[in-house]
Amino acid sequence: MGSDHTDRKAETQGIALSKQLCAKSLGHDLWRLQDIDGHWDQLKLRSFATIGGQRRAYQDGTLSAMRPPHDLIARYGSGLAPGTVMYCGTLGAIGGIRPAVRFEMELEDPVLSRTLKQAYDINILPVVS
Repeated sequence: MGSDHTDRKAETQGIALSKQLCAKSLGHDLWRLQDIDGHWDQLKLRSFATIGGQRRAYQDGTLSAMRPPHDLIARYGSGLAPGTVMYCGTLGAIGGIRPAVRFEMELEDPVLSRTLKQAYDINILPVVS
């Protein structure tokens, strides 16, 4: 799992720019697509954001709300080379998108009883001219 974190202020100038300005957090553990393909829609995605000193639920739902990986790969065209990472989208933010100082995410596989977790801290830099 990973986060395609963006700079919201820079996003007003360009989405590609906002994505290029932020590091992308990737977890260290993986699941083989073939191991979860049959129950993709049952996987549970949750995230938490630390906002105003409090850890708050930020996203919660199943992957049934997202496009399945085979659909995304087919839309890519030529297929993906081994070792390629593709983000599959995300769920809507509970209460809307807002700045935070920490982001935690987890993907639960209730069928195989396992969970992937990843977290990162956000350093908000001052705008200087």
